[in-house]
Amino acid sequence: MIKNKIKYFFKKSTEKILFLVIVFISPAEIFPAELILKGIYCGENLYVNNPTFPSETGFCITALKVNNKEVSDIINSNTFEIDFYSLDIKSNDSIIIKITHKSDCKPQIINPEVLLPKGGFTITSFKFDIKNNNIIWTTKDENTKIPFIIEQFRWNRWIKLGEVPGNGTPAPNSYSFAINLISGYNIFRLKQITPRGKEFFSNELKYRPKIPEVIVTIEKGGEGINFSTITSYEIYDQSGKMLMSGKAMKANIYKLEKNKVYLLNYDNKTVKFVKK
Repeated sequence: MIKNKIKYFFKKSTEKILFLVIVFISPAEIFPAELILKGIYCGENLYVNNPTFPSETGFCITALKVNNKEVSDIINSNTFEIDFYSLDIKSNDSIIIKITHKSDCKPQIINPEVLLPKGGFTITSFKFDIKNNNIIWTTKDENTKIPFIIEQFRWNRWIKLGEVPGNGTPAPNSYSFAINLISGYNIFRLKQITPRGKEFFSNELKYRPKIPEVIVTIEKGGEGINFSTITSYEIYDQSGKMLMSGKAMKANIYKLEKNKVYLLNYDNKTVKFVKK
């Protein structure tokens, strides 16, 4: 009889303990959240703000992994630093950071931009290949695969001609891009825009070929504009709105309103004309 009473008391006590445990476990701990960051190592460490709450014990972050390696010894602080070099991560290595935290809070990444490529390059050669109508260049000290943007200065502004993918390696890299020369001075430059929003430019490359100027004639009735050779062109109204653009020996302007002044960019010139 006494033995049965002991069993009954132990069973009831266990049920009470289990009940208490279930009641006091926070839902945020049962269902943790994850924050995943990806990037590359550019020689800079990452700083994380790890909040606490007066009503709770412990910190928001419960676990931290860098490239699948547990790094939880640094998370018991309101602010901590992830030192990638100490984790044997080399420059330009890919990084995946997995932060496990309570669902009712969120850690703050203080400087997330350090995971983005820095970019930058050094031009060792930049010249014309006149025989093949190319510009060619070589670089060193590239640290990220960022496209090179090729720009030409015409009509009083820099115009994007195209892009060439960058190799992103520090060793010498060679590139080329096909161009169409215009009369007068031809001015080109290279540009890179990093994921951090920073722009890098090359020096300007200038060349004046022996190319005749493009001659323009407007057809009677104002149906079209004829060029003496294939050329890029743009047509704007007086408010600066672009109405047409293209590359051809003729621009069909029959849709433009009559008796209005327009601006025409072509070859290396900007002129006004009135459609009659």
